[in-house]
Amino acid sequence: MKRLLFLCVSFIILNSFWTSAGTPYSFDEDPIEVMVLTDDYHYSTTVNVGILGHNYIPWSLNSGNGIYGDFEVTYPASGGDQIINFLICDQENYDLWVAGQTASVYHLQEHVADYSFEFIVPTTDTWYFVFKNYAIFLSKTIDVNLYRDDTPPTISMNLIAGATYSDTKEITATITEDAFAISSVSLYIDGLLKDTESDSSFSYSWDTMGYSNGPHTIRISASDNVGNTGYEEVIVYVSNVITTTTTRGTTETTGGGATPPLASNTPLDILYMIGGISLIAMYGIAIALRKRDNSFAS
Repeated sequence: MKRLLFLCVSFIILNSFWTSAGTPYSFDEDPIEVMVLTDDYHYSTTVNVGILGHNYIPWSLNSGNGIYGDFEVTYPASGGDQIINFLICDQENYDLWVAGQTASVYHLQEHVADYSFEFIVPTTDTWYFVFKNYAIFLSKTIDVNLYRDDTPPTISMNLIAGATYSDTKEITATITEDAFAISSVSLYIDGLLKDTESDSSFSYSWDTMGYSNGPHTIRISASDNVGNTGYEEVIVYVSNVITTTTTRGTTETTGGGATPPLASNTPLDILYMIGGISLIAMYGIAIALRKRDNSFAS
């Protein structure tokens, strides 16, 4: 009787293993089209994994895609049997893993009940998010959230569109991102690159004295490390007092996009010239009159 009971239990366990291990989990539709939130692709689902079995979520992804997500084992609710193993792999390595051969995988987590992760897809392929249950008496239920990050960074700049600035103005910006790190932040003034950083808190000291009075376009762009790029652009005005210093023969102008000093004729120079010409003319007239008087006398 005991031997018969043992054989029955063994048959049930082995049958459960082969059945669950060979039955993949899949969506009714292309996973990318399941749900769209703003510019992110997102879906939530429940994965059931049988005794000694595994299950997976397949997703066709492109190189450079940024994926992030989390999962939690919800059945059983607590205890040591709540844990599972988790891994991410491409088609080739999934086939190797199923065949019991050595495979290269990402985010291998053993004996976890919940987990959060970020994953940058290295190659275009079908990728498998695999859940393995090593329990011999309990199946597992897992709540899963997966996201593909297509949202560009958000930029908040301190400059106000249409505002007027003078002297030196500190340009600052705060960059926020859903999941992945910021890779670069760049500042452009009138289309010319002025500064590049890789920090989510950006600052630049803008000397407006080197720019002409009037409108100027300020743009800050930011990229994350999965290729999403966003920007903020404003048109502001520069207004600096133009100071002119005059010396004989030279005018120097500073402020408001001043041009280099140029030699010029000032009003005082013109007066000197007129005076000189007048003196010469008067001298010539005096000589002419004297010659005329001398001619009369003779």
